[in-house]
Amino acid sequence: MEKLEHGTLLNKASIAGAVFGLISGSYIFITSAMSAAEMGGLLSPVLWLAKFVGCIYLMIFFMKKLVKDFDGVQNSDTLKFGVLTALFSAIITAAASYIATEFVFPDLLDKQLDLVYQMYGEMLDSNSMAVLDKMTENYATISFFSQLIWCFIYGSILSVIISGKIPSQDPFKDFKDKENEAE
Repeated sequence: MEKLEHGTLLNKASIAGAVFGLISGSYIFITSAMSAAEMGGLLSPVLWLAKFVGCIYLMIFFMKKLVKDFDGVQNSDTLKFGVLTALFSAIITAAASYIATEFVFPDLLDKQLDLVYQMYGEMLDSNSMAVLDKMTENYATISFFSQLIWCFIYGSILSVIISGKIPSQDPFKDFKDKENEAE
């Protein structure tokens, strides 16, 4: 087996990030299409849960594969891998969110805001309505940056949690090494 180098780590993380980005991007397009067709209902939360749990297991899989494919991979390497994966995934997911909001389903936001106006319109003053209108104009950009930040933070926290266990560390390794030297 070969030793893990920085370029290789970056390459493996970009591939894993692309997989995560495609999963999350697909989720965005599927749920947007379901909302546009008014058929989200109970299926949207089920899809979200499947994506959430699936991504956790997928991160574990990719980290274990990294450890299996390369010699000397430490917890710090799996952490770097996870954070880089989160960054690449966040970029792809944010781009998918922007494209879905700005180009594919632009009427969906108007439809949802109409519901807000119907439900809360009497309670909103002119300043609140002006803020909502201003926010609507920039919603795709707001969506892009909020997805980018959220996905990167979530992926980084997940990486910190998982990388502590991958690769598994033997707490008695030093003791065993000393015992073997004594024999």
